[in-house]
Formats: sequence, structure tokens, C-alpha cells
Amino acid sequence: MKLTIGTVNNTDMLAMRGLSEQFAQTHPNIELQWRVLNENILRQRLLSDLAISDGQFDIMTIGAYETPIWAKRGWLTTLENLPEAYDLHDIFDSVRDALSYQKKFVCFTLLCGKLHDFLS
Repeated sequence: MKLTIGTVNNTDMLAMRGLSEQFAQTHPNIELQWRVLNENILRQRLLSDLAISDGQFDIMTIGAYETPIWAKRGWLTTLENLPEAYDLHDIFDSVRDALSYQKKFVCFTLLCGKLHDFLS
């Protein structure tokens, strides 16, 4: 299986891409293909991909701005039956709300856990 990931060219996302080798070691049947672009180009590519249902990206990193707009258009799916280890209450309330649409969680956060998560 190959997953194509569209992400912005910043330090955090490049660090995430750097973890791909570790991921590949534990998931040898999944190939990650990264498309790292500057923010404006990424936004244009993602929007055109979604608008015409082209399917170029399996995973994409987006922000709180896009989340409610894209969810309303039906471009995001509700994330349900999450593993027990993924506790939504570990996410700041304001971030959790920003990543939800009609009170349903539609995006994962990569960077906004509560302080006790970083200290444990």
C-alpha cells in the first residue's frame, strides 16, 4: 500500500517526514510518499485535488482555518472509534473545537497537547 502525504514545508512537518524510516521498519507493507510544498502551493494543490476528486493525496496536513470549510463541503470525514490511547481530552479545548465540525471530530492534531502530556 502506498500513501501520499501532502504537507507544508516547515520544520515540524520536515521532522515528521524524517520519522518515515522508523515507520517503514514497523510497517513494511506501507510506503509513504511525501509531497512537501510551500504553504500557498500546497493549499492550491489540495483545493484543486478535493474540488475535482482527483485523489492525489491520501493524507494532508491542514490548519484550523480549512477544517470547518472543508468539513462543510464534505471533504473531511468524522473520526470515530479512535484507539483508547488517543484521548481527545488531552487536546486543548480550543484546538479540539477548531478541529471539529458540528461537534464531531474531523482532524487529528499534531502539535497541541496539554502540558501534562509533555511532562509525563
